[in-house]
Amino acid sequence: MSTKDHDFPPGLGGPATGALLAAGYVRLQQLTEVTEAELGRLHGMGPKGLRILRETLAVTGRSFAGTERDPVLETRDEQPYAAIGIEVTLRTWGEANALVAEVAGWLGRHGIAPAGPPFFRYHVLGGMDEKYELEVGFPVTGPVPPDERVRAGSMPAGRYATLVHHGHPDQQGHSHAALDKWAAGQGLEWQTSRRDGREVWGCRFESYLTDPAEQPDPARWSIRISYQVRTR
Repeated sequence: MSTKDHDFPPGLGGPATGALLAAGYVRLQQLTEVTEAELGRLHGMGPKGLRILRETLAVTGRSFAGTERDPVLETRDEQPYAAIGIEVTLRTWGEANALVAEVAGWLGRHGIAPAGPPFFRYHVLGGMDEKYELEVGFPVTGPVPPDERVRAGSMPAGRYATLVHHGHPDQQGHSHAALDKWAAGQGLEWQTSRRDGREVWGCRFESYLTDPAEQPDPARWSIRISYQVRTR
């Protein structure tokens, strides 16, 4: 078979493409029937190749077998983090985005390795002119030294409903709506309270699974949405 008789993306690279062809895969659609772990065991298939395939499938709404397509309810332990708090509107959202690099730089200067991807934790939701109250940071495994700007915090232990959004961050609305609809069908309620007439979230956050340095196109990003479920 010619190495051109396939529809894998040109940027995949020779070793990864060869690994797929040697295993009998010639179409992207075939990869929806195999797990990412199984593909990762192919000789010549590395993390970069898996990422390119995952993102290529996501553009057309497809994914590897076993990839989360529906909400999942899971129990999590407490997760420490380092973050910077900020209040912004949608008009000034760039100020929040800039905090990812700031926190990453701070962790690097203090010799602290992130324990996962960056997150945006929402305490109070806002709008175009009404301010969001949120924190932007990274999970960590060890103590966070005292600092006037970077704070130590933690995601509380408990049950969380999660859903992975594939696509541009600005298009997350339908994914949040899907999570709300699913929770209602399951009889679940979110962990929230009221303060000065506004809803305060116990723990609601988005983890940005895709590294923009490796994939600069936001339309190809994957974002894990997590809501804490109210304890009955």
